[in-house]
Amino acid sequence: MNKIINKEFINSLCLEYGKTVNFVYEDLENLKIVPNELTHDFLLKNFLIDENILTFYYLPTNSLLNESELEKIIRPSFVGNKKFIFHPYSINICGAFYSRFDLKYKLDTLKIGSERKKINGKEIKNFDDLKPYFTDYAKGFKNGFEEFDNTQIKPFLTMFPEKMDYVNKVFEYVTKNLFLQHSWVNFLTGFSTTLDYEILNGFENGQKQGYFYRAWSIIFSNNQLFCSLFEKHLAPSEPQLIIQENEIESQIEPFNPKIFKDQNSYDLFLFLVHEYATTKQPKQFSQIFHWMKENDNSIKPNTGVKYQKFVLERFPEMVAKFSRIDVRNRNEISTLNEIRKRFNSLNKV
Repeated sequence: MNKIINKEFINSLCLEYGKTVNFVYEDLENLKIVPNELTHDFLLKNFLIDENILTFYYLPTNSLLNESELEKIIRPSFVGNKKFIFHPYSINICGAFYSRFDLKYKLDTLKIGSERKKINGKEIKNFDDLKPYFTDYAKGFKNGFEEFDNTQIKPFLTMFPEKMDYVNKVFEYVTKNLFLQHSWVNFLTGFSTTLDYEILNGFENGQKQGYFYRAWSIIFSNNQLFCSLFEKHLAPSEPQLIIQENEIESQIEPFNPKIFKDQNSYDLFLFLVHEYATTKQPKQFSQIFHWMKENDNSIKPNTGVKYQKFVLERFPEMVAKFSRIDVRNRNEISTLNEIRKRFNSLNKV
């Protein structure tokens, strides 16, 4: 399937619903990793899954399209909950499942920047150019799926664990949120590369998704044990005090050369803060990029900084994080300031 990686192809691959897309390459090893009875397709079809569990499982794909975009692609025959339309693991390549949300982001970021990413010195233009990555990913996915219990759960149990100790650890794995490290809902990264733009970490990416895939297979297979945990996790929290727009800067430290590399970095930071402080719902990163492109010089036209290029090339994962927090919430100011510290490494474009 030697398709050029462009917007049309990415959407056709990642916005398909109703079936799993399988890729089998005759010149690559096609592994049988997940037994049929543990695939999510089988479990979702043959088990009655609690709605709270499904709600959390589908959260990553809820932001792929907004309501109006979704209406355009839904077939008239569709029956069901629109929030559950895009299965998180809808793509299988060489026996390994890919997160729809994560793969779309990675493919989108291939188009970012002036330098094309490469594998073995060859520039990535077509989907098939990623075959070496697919091979490494499949090996990592197999390891993650098969070793989930041994590496992610059992080492952290007490010497004589009870059944619910195990259940709680699996639940903790899929719901914990470690800033820029681990999250089922919020964590996105583009392809990791060397300084020469060589793509790497295929094994590690596959291993992480193998862990997640196995965890969800366990949850679906033991639905009743996890129901109350997800119900409590998704229960509305206490109302939080919302910061008014004119209060936001008072919550953010002023420009400090010890924190920000230069004034341009600080301007960019405030630009992102205000963009999300003034929207009622977080925007998808693709919409962020479009907005930034249309408003390139919205802060200081004479600084010479092209904000879209600046962010896309230097910190795409940071922008993805920004797109999913509400900076009007006082409880998230600490998160905002933590992100601010990441600007230490930024330089002028």
